[in-house]
Amino acid sequence: MDVVVTDPDIRPLGNHVHVKVPTNQPGHHGCGDTRCSGSELAVAKMLEGHLASILLRRGSMQIGNLRETLYDLPYSGSGAVHMSAICGIDMAHWHINGKAAGLRCKNCWEAR
Repeated sequence: MDVVVTDPDIRPLGNHVHVKVPTNQPGHHGCGDTRCSGSELAVAKMLEGHLASILLRRGSMQIGNLRETLYDLPYSGSGAVHMSAICGIDMAHWHINGKAAGLRCKNCWEAR
């Protein structure tokens, strides 16, 4: 998983966290983004340090099951940070499923 935080030092309350989730097929991935005003670096840490390892064991086509699994983790006490991280992953998995259905997104990292 690749995680990028936009300008964490320049705009402390207006950043986005971009998430790029790979699949088991080379070159296939999904993109998502999220924000949690003032806590974007914590969201990035949650994604990279805690949730990435769980994604390696899951398929991207079972979005509802994956969301429930991530939500039920013991990190639920971290509130907005945890939910923002789940949001970015959820969006990336919908992106993967949309591409599998033949849809194309003009706003993802591939178009840039």
